[in-house]
Amino acid sequence: MPMSDYEEAAIQRGWPKTDDDSTAEEFCRNNSVEPYGWEVYEHWVVSQWMAEQLSKRDQRVDSDFAGLCVWGRTSTGQSIEADSVIVEIYKATHTAEQTMEG
Repeated sequence: MPMSDYEEAAIQRGWPKTDDDSTAEEFCRNNSVEPYGWEVYEHWVVSQWMAEQLSKRDQRVDSDFAGLCVWGRTSTGQSIEADSVIVEIYKATHTAEQTMEG
């Protein structure tokens, strides 16, 4: 089943991504915007922490698949470390660590 991407569809239609506005999903529903559908190409077992990080970024994650956390990756053909969501998580984590150290 494709993963619905409300945020990208809303941004393409002019949704102002700010904290005090509606969510991307609300914007799409209120403005008759269909979300983009992303196919899941790969399934990866991830830690609970990574599942939470991926979920925060609207990735498809099953947190209880036979006791495992499974990420439904919507990209393929590139290494995991080049995946944009992994890069985003890495940067956020290392920025937070540097702030704590400094």
